[in-house]
Amino acid sequence: MDQAKPHNITQTVSVTQENDDVCRIVAISEPGSDENCLTGFISDKTNGKPIEGACVKLTDDALNSINQGYSDSKGYFSIPMGRVSSCRILAAKKGYCTYSSDLIDLSCIGKKGVDIILSPAEPEGIVLYGSVRDFTGKPAQGVRVTLSRTDMNMNEETALTDADGGFLFDGLEPVTYRITCQSEEHENYSRTFQPAGDNPVCMLETIYLKMKEHKGTVFGVITDSRDMPAPNAVVVLLSADNVPLQVTRTNEKGIYLFYDLEMGQYKIMAK
Repeated sequence: MDQAKPHNITQTVSVTQENDDVCRIVAISEPGSDENCLTGFISDKTNGKPIEGACVKLTDDALNSINQGYSDSKGYFSIPMGRVSSCRILAAKKGYCTYSSDLIDLSCIGKKGVDIILSPAEPEGIVLYGSVRDFTGKPAQGVRVTLSRTDMNMNEETALTDADGGFLFDGLEPVTYRITCQSEEHENYSRTFQPAGDNPVCMLETIYLKMKEHKGTVFGVITDSRDMPAPNAVVVLLSADNVPLQVTRTNEKGIYLFYDLEMGQYKIMAK
């Protein structure tokens, strides 16, 4: 572990016509134990070359953050670690698998620092993210989203939207897919799309679902004066303002049924 260097101290002074501004005495503090740094080197596992711009994060054993930094063009990093005596090391770089160490006793490292080797990540395909809302803009939770390739070269995959209306699929290829949304409260939705092969994440434009027009039924039993079922009785359905809408007859048990009705109030007339 390298010896920490003293702080650089600066002070601004100015000279005017009225007076001279005398620079005050400035003391340079001695480096303290809280200025210790963890140094190291990050390289590619396949070719041994240094990796620039890798994020290196120090945490305690419970993964609480201590500090972080980045590797330079030669793969080296130096991160102030304060007064801690042990830490975990996490390292990440786009295109590589995330590295994580066990708890490290920093007194065992000394000046030699640490060497971190990152393995290139295997291609995992394209990630698809989207969100579903109704036409008022409210997130549609619990919508069943189905994804399938149009060439039928895969089984269907399904997901349910979360509280924010979001859904996620991964492992996609740059081919044409069909996405379908189904919900008890909304009309079905379907469309095709093709994710771009050069983008690891494909974000669909927001899907807006139309609310279903709920329909109802009116049914019952017609009886005679002796409280017996009245078969073949004429039953007329009227609107609230007495406009005839539908007509039917009862069956042998006196039962009638009107269906596919809009929400509202109706009247029944029977003979």
